[in-house]
Amino acid sequence: MIIRGEELFFIERFGALDSKIVYAPLRSFLAVIKNELVESIEKNDSSMSDAFFDHLKKKKLINPYVLHEIAIGILPQISIPVTDNCNLRCKYCYFRAGDEDKHRSQSKEEIKCYVDAYLRRIGDYKIRNKENYIDVSIAGGGEPTVEFDAFQYAVLYCEKAFREQGVTPRFSMPTNGVYGDKVRSFIADHFSQVSLSMDGPQFIQDRHRPLANGDSSFKWAYDTAKYFYRCKLPYAFRVTVSAYSVRYLKEILDFFNEEFPGKMVGLEPMNLFGRAVGNKELQPPDEMEYSEKLLEAYDYAYSKNIPIRTAGTGKFDQLRTVFCGAVGIPNWTITTEGRITSCTRDNLPEIFSFGKYDEKTKEIVIDEEKIRVLRSMNVFHYPECQDCFCKYNCAGDCPDLRVSNMLNCEATKKVAAYVFNKKIDERMAKEQR
Repeated sequence: MIIRGEELFFIERFGALDSKIVYAPLRSFLAVIKNELVESIEKNDSSMSDAFFDHLKKKKLINPYVLHEIAIGILPQISIPVTDNCNLRCKYCYFRAGDEDKHRSQSKEEIKCYVDAYLRRIGDYKIRNKENYIDVSIAGGGEPTVEFDAFQYAVLYCEKAFREQGVTPRFSMPTNGVYGDKVRSFIADHFSQVSLSMDGPQFIQDRHRPLANGDSSFKWAYDTAKYFYRCKLPYAFRVTVSAYSVRYLKEILDFFNEEFPGKMVGLEPMNLFGRAVGNKELQPPDEMEYSEKLLEAYDYAYSKNIPIRTAGTGKFDQLRTVFCGAVGIPNWTITTEGRITSCTRDNLPEIFSFGKYDEKTKEIVIDEEKIRVLRSMNVFHYPECQDCFCKYNCAGDCPDLRVSNMLNCEATKKVAAYVFNKKIDERMAKEQR
């Protein structure tokens, strides 16, 4: 709600019926207050409310529109999928990677043309980071390491071409980890961040993510995770939660904590995209059950000091007006068909496509009107977000899920309330020392 021009939200204070948490995101203010003061603030008609607002206004005011202008002016990340093929047949794969119609790969010539065309346009963007690097993601489509020669070429050519422009590429990628030491070594030598898709102990991993021939993928992914762990390569686990695995969230967290202590575990629910559509063996978790189990998982992770996050609730120490660079900037994903999209998912709604690669001119053709529409997908334009206390933290969640009507706001709100309560607990414990 807006009172005296301030955005204020009142959140349940766990275990305290006489109090609430007051949150003013644009003042970076979070505190516990008595219900009496809550009522006074809402009525805005007493010396108590006057004193509260006097105190609040001492905090620096953040202008969300200024944040937004910065967000949409940043140099876009480029994503190069490399291939549609994959050595796994994950039962929920959003891309259907490796299916009969998903075997196309990008040639070295195509990769070179894409990178060169991208570099010719970087002068259109005003905002660069202080370290003068550009994020390059080898992402989208299938598992990029399946076509190792093209994968290796993409990385090495980017390093050469970017540095000739006076910038440094910083590589990241999602990967399934199913390869040997030659590939592992190359990734460890050249990448700054990896998202390793692994769904937990073997009985879950193999049920969710079998090899293309149906055999176990567990040992491959496990050995890769151990290799990266020993090399100290920055990486995090990406866990997809199904109706089957949602009951095992604590076991999943224990597995990663015991085998790879200190590594971030990202939990995301399975969605009905790609290969998941029509799959009778594996289903998405029930929304309410997932919300409850996710909250239990957060509580358990806190008790065990296990790093945990979800995409919609993972950024509580910063404010954002757009969920991701896919729509805010937008980022460039150059598909194997030469389309320029803002997201890496297969069969994206047309709204996420904003350009194409012209094979004749070897240039990227951008549709500025489509970029304008993409950039309208922000928290200022979502009516249901306006009175939500985590609006500047989840920023309306994933636009793709929003367009596909697959949001789970209940889970986001529950986890957000939990995290804010924990922040208060930690602050009070620190003050009592």
